[in-house]
Amino acid sequence: MTVTPYFDTVVEVMRDVMLVTIRSQSGKQIDGLLLAMDETTMRLAVPRLNETIELRCIEESWLDERGSLVDVESIVFAESRPAVLKVGHA
Repeated sequence: MTVTPYFDTVVEVMRDVMLVTIRSQSGKQIDGLLLAMDETTMRLAVPRLNETIELRCIEESWLDERGSLVDVESIVFAESRPAVLKVGHA
């Protein structure tokens, strides 16, 4: 394992993974990893887009960052997988 000089310590932990599938109104399917969620906000890491996206729930409908309606098709718990956390200063 290579450690960059920007971090002091590398820690391997088990992290639960939630997989989320959403669909835009144009029919485009987007698969991501759930990073955070509460009653009104969901943040996803989307590997295909190489970025994170934030969804907001307004009046029982989920909207993307542009305010377009999206359907949350599934939220699935996946097996725990090891994750590497780099701890220290950036």
